[in-house]
Amino acid sequence: MVFHSEKDKAGVSKLMMFKRLIRKFSRTAAIGLAATILMLWDSAPASANCAAFPKIPLWKTLSHDSTRQLVDRKYDGDWKAYIETLERYEGKLRRISARGAAADVTCKGRKIRLKGAAIPSFLKHVDRRISVTRCLADNRADFDDIANFATAAGCTDGQSVAETRLRPPPRPPVSPPRHPPPRPRGPVPPGA
Repeated sequence: MVFHSEKDKAGVSKLMMFKRLIRKFSRTAAIGLAATILMLWDSAPASANCAAFPKIPLWKTLSHDSTRQLVDRKYDGDWKAYIETLERYEGKLRRISARGAAADVTCKGRKIRLKGAAIPSFLKHVDRRISVTRCLADNRADFDDIANFATAAGCTDGQSVAETRLRPPPRPPVSPPRHPPPRPRGPVPPGA
């Protein structure tokens, strides 16, 4: 490149620096945007398509997030086992209702006695709770399929992305010491 003056040379130099700065900013912005999208995608979609749980005094704090946390903590992420528990609970209530007996319902240490028309009314809420839970489980299964797509994160041995981030590397096996066992101390017994 031929420069006619120092002023031209300085102008081109500033232009080159500006272009480099724009490229660097664009890369940083693209990475930041991708990270933001992934964080937003990870936090909300599982409950976006599901109806809300029924609001009744017994289930004050029941929400999509609290249910996810419960399944992760108590059922080790097994949604099927949690849904089966709810269905067994519903079956017991239906049998009690069919007999015409009263049902004691306990939640977080609070005991409530249901009898008469209150049991079928409560069963409607339990049915809705099961359907919302199934929806959450279906959405979570779809999300887990995507999140566990191992090759996208460079995992090659069947591990999920979460496993590679959270687990420390395996330790090598510890071999037993190779030295002989210690000899007994003290006087040697006769005949030994």
